[in-house]
Amino acid sequence: MALSLPFGRDGRRLRPNIVVGGVDGLAERTWEGKRLRIGKVLIGIEDLRMRCVMTTVDPDTLKQDHGVLREIVQKFDGKLALNCWVIQGGEICVEIRLSWLRIVNAKKHWAVMEAY
Repeated sequence: MALSLPFGRDGRRLRPNIVVGGVDGLAERTWEGKRLRIGKVLIGIEDLRMRCVMTTVDPDTLKQDHGVLREIVQKFDGKLALNCWVIQGGEICVEIRLSWLRIVNAKKHWAVMEAY
């Protein structure tokens, strides 16, 4: 999401499904347990994502650099980006406004939420 600057590598190595702009540095590391509304779509944010060997593959050349994963382990305790799930599906397009929802009472696949 916002990690391309602290990560210092091409963000495509993380294979993101959604990229949120305008986020400072490592701010997304504090998003665990929150919900993100993007238009009509509602995304649940589970936890930080443990990275695998796929991050070592350059998306353009397909050359492998094991130093990338070593760096993720050293700098980020092996966890970079987020594990999420879809609570309410829909269409997402570029430039859609997003908002945060606070969990009032939640289990992984259902939640009572209110905007804040």
